Amino acid sequence: MGCDIHNYLEKRKGNEAWSNDKDGNIPLCRHYDFFTLLAGVRMYDDFKGQYLEPKGFPNDACDEVKSHYYIDADFEEVDWDWHTPSWVTTQELEWVAEQHDKQYPHIGVNGCDFHELLQTMKKYEADGYECRLVFWFDN
Repeated sequence: MGCDIHNYLEKRKGNEAWSNDKDGNIPLCRHYDFFTLLAGVRMYDDFKGQYLEPKGFPNDACDEVKSHYYIDADFEEVDWDWHTPSWVTTQELEWVAEQHDKQYPHIGVNGCDFHELLQTMKKYEADGYECRLVFWFDN
């Protein structure tokens, strides 16, 4: 059984609530080396490097992202197949991209363009937004 990622880009300015940026939601395909670095998911026994510890689903996620994560209207019940929810900042995603390129220079991203997503997040931050990637996995 394969593992896939569900990811949503959120942004905000100042103390505003988070909002989902549909234009910035760049689909990420099944790429286990990336999943390992991002949250320790699908880690092979011989992996000796560092990875980001999952943080859980953010309580302050926007309602649209919550509606994708939760299966009930009260934002309480989660699909039984989903696991390892987390979120990363632009700087953390940049670290993941750097680690991937160092540890797996021979492996391309095969359409999993997290580099493109990172550039989108950097562009928003240059425009004064705070960004984060909210994600979880399924089996």
